[in-house]
Amino acid sequence: MRGLGGESSPSAHLAAFERVLDRLRTRIGCSAASASPAPEIESERIMRIALIGIIALATLATTMGCEDKSSDKGSGASSAVAAPGSKHAPVGVRPGSHADWCGEHQVPESMCTRCNPSLIAAFKATGDWCVEHNLPESQCLICNPDLKIERPPPTGAKP
Repeated sequence: MRGLGGESSPSAHLAAFERVLDRLRTRIGCSAASASPAPEIESERIMRIALIGIIALATLATTMGCEDKSSDKGSGASSAVAAPGSKHAPVGVRPGSHADWCGEHQVPESMCTRCNPSLIAAFKATGDWCVEHNLPESQCLICNPDLKIERPPPTGAKP
């Protein structure tokens, strides 16, 4: 392994190292062709990368899907204008007006217990509650199929 001048040559070291690796591979039953990292270590690495990717995507989806409803407050912007395509009444509309309408549940927004669960106690206190369907009795179309909940006409509309 030593050269003429008593020095070790890099190629001699490399050859010796390869022989040692071959002996080790033979002892553990591993061929030279499969000298890559152990499959368990590689699969753990792939799983970690996949997990990090999934967490990143979930975080991104969560933050992209949330809207900041408090951004209008105090900005001077009119909060009485609903977002285009919104099924809910804009903030600050007069209860009972045409604009006070929950398009998702087809009841006045100011009385929609599905959008505003804090209203439930008031309906229960007045005895206007359908326990079976978890709705105000005055809005339960299942128990009262003839019930008509109509949106008030816009201001200035001809009757």
